[in-house]
Amino acid sequence: MRGFRTVLLTLFVFSPTYSRKADRHSQRGRSTEGYQAPHSGQRIRLGGTRNSNVSAGNVEVFLRNRWGIICDDKWDIADANVVCRQLGFRAGAVRPTVSAEFGVGEWESTDILLDDVSCVGNEGNVLACTYLDQSNCLSNEAAGVVCKQNTGCPDGWLAGPSSCYLLSDVTTTQQKFAENNCSAIGGHLVKIENEAENHFLSVAFANSSAEPIITAGIKERYGWVWKTVEMSQTSSRQKRHRRARPSQNRRAATSRSTFTSNQRISSVSIHYAKWFPGWLPGNKNSEPSGLNHEKCLYLMSSFPPPDKSQGVVDVGYMFWADDSCVRTPRLMKNGFRYLCERPSEETMEEPDKRGTHGENGENDDCYDEIG
Repeated sequence: MRGFRTVLLTLFVFSPTYSRKADRHSQRGRSTEGYQAPHSGQRIRLGGTRNSNVSAGNVEVFLRNRWGIICDDKWDIADANVVCRQLGFRAGAVRPTVSAEFGVGEWESTDILLDDVSCVGNEGNVLACTYLDQSNCLSNEAAGVVCKQNTGCPDGWLAGPSSCYLLSDVTTTQQKFAENNCSAIGGHLVKIENEAENHFLSVAFANSSAEPIITAGIKERYGWVWKTVEMSQTSSRQKRHRRARPSQNRRAATSRSTFTSNQRISSVSIHYAKWFPGWLPGNKNSEPSGLNHEKCLYLMSSFPPPDKSQGVVDVGYMFWADDSCVRTPRLMKNGFRYLCERPSEETMEEPDKRGTHGENGENDDCYDEIG
């Protein structure tokens, strides 16, 4: 028990309504001398200078290859529900907001990209609703939302669309230490399985630390895999039975499980990926680096520009990068933090069952000009 208490003390007690830095997004794209940060792939996000948590803010959309805001004309709860569910908040919205409730920031009237938005409520994406792309609104008429927090997670964990997340409050220098700490509290290092999950984690944790965040991603001989270490309740008899099964060709397998002591170790090939594509033009300094000693997968929002004149630059989104699994003065200047994941205990029904297509659903691209 002494070791377990030590584990708990090293973890950050995360509040779903934690404060984040104001207006973290670059409204017209991050850039450095002669280079532009790549687009994140997000189509919608929450911004503003006065939003204090990840579930509330002015709605920002990516349309015609740029970010902009929505005018609050005709903005109502049906529109807000679509936005919140698209962002990963299963229960929809608490309320819509108007008049740039969360601050105007740097936006100008020319940045209003949508007006008179009208959603039925079953759309999977706000850009699938009807709207006008011409507006006479001012930037202080920006539309926003307050979303209902997801539930089904233990106290201190952040509830995502289908999983619970807990970020360490301290840095460590060993990937194995991070694995064991997550396992001891009923979770595992995070594995990111789709675009919507990566967007959600980027919004939630991109401002939490200047350090990289280690994940369950490991580079093995035949490619990158998600390696998860979890506490196992399997009996010794069951373990012997599993070991007795004929082995399969490991090169051809996409997943496997082994049991050591009271831990279950699983590996599954990584299919979805969000590596940093590099600075534009030319995709400079892209990830993964391919260096032999960089075998762990990290979430990072800061990357060195090609000219190396500014150190690292925050690109406003958490892409993937590879680096060493163990901190040494030569390989990694600082330690890293780690993100634990466990399944949500609650499977909620959508509040409006007239539609079920989310950000990655089949109707995602059934609208024009997404950029």
